[in-house]
Amino acid sequence: MKEIYNIEKYSIMIDCSGVKGSGVFMSSKSPEYDYIITAKHCLEIYKNTSDIIFTNNTFSTKHVFMHKTLDIAIIQIEKSNESSFFSFINIEELKDYKENIYIYGYPKILREDEIKYCKLECKYDAITDNLIRLRALEEISTFREPAIKLLEGMSGCPAYIEKDGVVIFIGIYYENSHKDFAFRHINVIPLDTIKDMIRNNNLEDLNLSFCSELISEDLDPLYINYDKLVRDDFRNLKDKIIDVSPTYNNNKIGFLSRKVGDTIFEIEKLPYQRKAALLYRVFLSANEKQLDLVAKNKEILTESEVDNWIDTYTDYAKEIIDDKSEEYKYRLKSRDIIKGIVLQLLDNCYISFDEVGSYYKEGDNNK
Repeated sequence: MKEIYNIEKYSIMIDCSGVKGSGVFMSSKSPEYDYIITAKHCLEIYKNTSDIIFTNNTFSTKHVFMHKTLDIAIIQIEKSNESSFFSFINIEELKDYKENIYIYGYPKILREDEIKYCKLECKYDAITDNLIRLRALEEISTFREPAIKLLEGMSGCPAYIEKDGVVIFIGIYYENSHKDFAFRHINVIPLDTIKDMIRNNNLEDLNLSFCSELISEDLDPLYINYDKLVRDDFRNLKDKIIDVSPTYNNNKIGFLSRKVGDTIFEIEKLPYQRKAALLYRVFLSANEKQLDLVAKNKEILTESEVDNWIDTYTDYAKEIIDDKSEEYKYRLKSRDIIKGIVLQLLDNCYISFDEVGSYYKEGDNNK
């Protein structure tokens, strides 16, 4: 398994002023921050960023975000050199899943031993209020120690599926009761419970997509390239328009920006791989036409010329998507959606109207 998919490598030991817990490292598209997801109660005596120590790691805490009601937290850390890549799944997608689900973390009782981790094999059991219930395949307790003590320190560790070399991250384990352990139940808080946290705290760079990653034969295989795109141009949609068309109507820019938000809302319902495939195909098409625009060497555009180029990007991408639909399935492909994606890619710094934001420029590592 490639290192970027190695959730066991990115399962993290956490010590908050003596309280032992686990967590999972999540790299982000931010140039400044990465993140660690954990259980909120692992940080129950947190006061200052210096309180949190990541054993065997040099991560530095910048901020902590706690869920108001659920036992889940997000730790924002300084950008690291690590890069993880996980897929995500809605809890409803688990109801028919029959294969193994794993949790992997660091029990307090084992941390001084040579073997410091615990990996449990489980099966899906049920879904209740904001909770996934798994069932451990083997008895957890031993003659000497009850299960509740053996798993102390595991709280916050990842629950995940391994499928076709890809890790599908479904949530984090949190403390069980004695009754839970009597039935070998393992409680998991699903990741989709933190959508509001991400939105309310402007953590969109965490970039989680809460959709199934079950691969089907009609999936465009180029989805894998979307997450390899690197942002070198950090202007947003408004900046890119004004840079080439200083007199462009601000009200119209506001309308286009709202369309970006509406489109993001619509395509978030897609499974991540299908969304990534669609975004990448639109990017390829728009980028090809952007090269035509850059070749014209025209530094200033009129408002109508900007509109025409947006339509050119859109129409060519629509043509390519329609053509590729003979081999692959795109669940959303109307011209309105395609135009919204073009605007989203402009806003996300992948395409532009000038050479500054030209993705394939001389010396670009993304060639």
